[in-house]
Amino acid sequence: MALVQAMLPMTKLVDLSQQSIRAPVGLSLSSDILTLPMEHSGSGFKPKQPLKEEISLYKVIFRYRSDLPHVLRELTLRISSWEYIGLV
Repeated sequence: MALVQAMLPMTKLVDLSQQSIRAPVGLSLSSDILTLPMEHSGSGFKPKQPLKEEISLYKVIFRYRSDLPHVLRELTLRISSWEYIGLV
C-alpha cells in the first residue's frame, strides 16, 4: 500500500508531462481554426422534401491534417429524421 501511495506523485508528474506535450498541438489546431474565414449561414438551401428516414455514418475516420493523429476512429452514428444533434 505504501508503494502505491509513493507512486501517485510520479504518476501525476508523468500525466502532466504528457499534457504539456499535447498542449502545443492543441494550440496549433486552435490557431488554424481561428484564422479560417467565417462560414456564412443562410445560404438559402432548402431540401425539396424533409428527411423521412435517417442519416447513418459507419466507421467514420477523421483527422484535422494528414500529419496529425486521427481524432475520430470508426465513429458509427445513426440519426433519425426527428432527432437533432450537435458535435463539439
